[in-house]
Amino acid sequence: MAKVKELTGLDVLTYWASDYAPAAEPAVATDVEAATWAALCVRDENLNMPAGTADLSCRGRRVRRRKSTLQDWTATFQLVYDSSDAGQTAIRTAYLTGGTVGLAFADQDIALVDAEAWVGNWAVTNFSTARPLEDGVIIDIEVVVAEGEIYYTNA
Repeated sequence: MAKVKELTGLDVLTYWASDYAPAAEPAVATDVEAATWAALCVRDENLNMPAGTADLSCRGRRVRRRKSTLQDWTATFQLVYDSSDAGQTAIRTAYLTGGTVGLAFADQDIALVDAEAWVGNWAVTNFSTARPLEDGVIIDIEVVVAEGEIYYTNA
């Protein structure tokens, strides 16, 4: 029987790596394991993984037939502002230069056996800062996968 993971937001971790560089497409597990991952100070995050659909319907049938096509990996998350954090600096630099940053959205410590993660080099499409009077400064980030994507399982 498979082991069931019951997770809360406290269990999941978001990592960044300056050295995530898959040797070829598609990325493989050894690409993820070769990178040096560091946890980010993330508050809330959402992973959105919709896929497009192709309509394969034809005349003479009463039910529409569809097939899943390209996946669209998008993530939004909030960082607690810290000007000395190297991960935040890498994300901001990727946004300002139109570059990418290696990110892993993991269900636990990525080095643990059975860890699972959505990994890739992500383009930063939104970098907004909220500056409330009575709360910490929060950076709202939106990223889309650009290359090197893999659903990683640490076996």
